[in-house]
Amino acid sequence: MSVFKLYASCFIILVFSNTNVAFADTKQSGLGLGFNIMQSIWQGKTDNPKMTKCRLVKRKINAGDQMCVYKGAQNTFVAIYNDKGAFCPKSMLCKLNPDDSKTLGSFVQAFMKK
Repeated sequence: MSVFKLYASCFIILVFSNTNVAFADTKQSGLGLGFNIMQSIWQGKTDNPKMTKCRLVKRKINAGDQMCVYKGAQNTFVAIYNDKGAFCPKSMLCKLNPDDSKTLGSFVQAFMKK
């Protein structure tokens, strides 16, 4: 087989293997999820979400899992669950979501029941 035929056949296989991605509904694919949201913000259809700086307030380990709880302005809480020993940054930006019903204790209780 000549080198040209080899390259041509690889090119054809590559083109046909990527057609599913090209015709896939972008709302269902993982690639299009963030882009659709950002595009609607750029077009002025939705507002840019307000962000706040959330700081690590609790790190709890239960069996092989770990929970990192962050607190931001106006009682905004975010919990991240990952493997035991994984890295928990000291602070991060999170979406402002004021909610007086959430407490640090409720996150810890729910995690320990898991």
